[in-house]
Amino acid sequence: MTTARLTRSAHNAAKALLLSNSVTSAQVSISSVTQIDQITQSFKVTKRKASSTPADKKRPAKKTNTETTELQKNSQRIRNTAKEELKLDGDTGGDEAVTTDQLLLQATVRLSDESTTASIKTTTTILSNTPTLIIPKAYNKDFALEAAIAHLVSIDPRFTELAALHPCEMFSEHNLELPVDPFESLGSSIISQQISGAAARSIKRKFLALFNGEGDVQTEDAEPKKQRFPTPGEVLQKDVATLRTVGFSQRKSEYILDLASKFHTGEINPHALLTLPDEEIIELLTKVRGLGVWSAEMFLIFALKRQDVFSIGDLGVQRGMALWYGKNIELAKGKKGKFKYMSEAEMVEKSDLYRPYRSLFTWYMWRAGDVVLAISGNGDV
Repeated sequence: MTTARLTRSAHNAAKALLLSNSVTSAQVSISSVTQIDQITQSFKVTKRKASSTPADKKRPAKKTNTETTELQKNSQRIRNTAKEELKLDGDTGGDEAVTTDQLLLQATVRLSDESTTASIKTTTTILSNTPTLIIPKAYNKDFALEAAIAHLVSIDPRFTELAALHPCEMFSEHNLELPVDPFESLGSSIISQQISGAAARSIKRKFLALFNGEGDVQTEDAEPKKQRFPTPGEVLQKDVATLRTVGFSQRKSEYILDLASKFHTGEINPHALLTLPDEEIIELLTKVRGLGVWSAEMFLIFALKRQDVFSIGDLGVQRGMALWYGKNIELAKGKKGKFKYMSEAEMVEKSDLYRPYRSLFTWYMWRAGDVVLAISGNGDV
């Protein structure tokens, strides 16, 4: 079997797996790994046959060895990826399986001739239009909202009333199990930077229209909740000039393209975001143009539902903490500097008491200013 024919066979098998609606995520992933193993074995057989082929028809031995070694490496890498996906995903959905089959296609592309490469790249582009989703609960397996609130109350009893006034559904069991598209979350963050909520909704509506079609997008005043957010590969098909037509500035257009590029090349891997420590995720995301520490912290809290993130640089948290702890925020008027309501050292000292549930503490500090006058006590803990 020639390299080109073998690659086409792998391509068709992978495509058939993806088009099948009768198998689960786990079955598709396992089948993909089995297919890779079969390909590897076939190449070994092909290599042995090549040794008895007439000299003028032989493929150079060094090239064959290189190809076989590369495929074996890809095979092992894909098997390891699939195993991790099966641990995290189980039978909850098919998005991780699609990721595995994309890797299968990428492996076969490296070994194909020019004509076959063009065909497989076309199929890979189609597959890349499927967003990669992750489940926050897979990382926060032991998190329980009731236990977290009880911990806050044990430090400051006033949280009993605050929690009753503002139930935190974001960290509920249900929301922890909802799938998240990291690219959509971070892309939406870039879209909404430094503009009003109304302006952000309008620009996002026009941005989605580039990929969904004008006829499918809701009206000017409606929140674009049901429209499909583009994948990194789709965004990269647009240039800066096109993105500026939806209301992006030159710089914001470059930001969204940089984010898309880092996801598309694998520099930012959605599944890695699910398991990396908070500090490493912040370091990774702040390498994206337009994303700073605050944006990364918001992503950790609202998208990944990480339980112990404290956003010390958030002005709303600073103001809420000042009110919660009995500070006169009027005295902060006219003050300059980042920490005009409370000192950084005091904020760290107070927040550290609420480990390992500082994300919940942060969430309630945003709401503390609205209800602090209705809650007795001055908060000296």
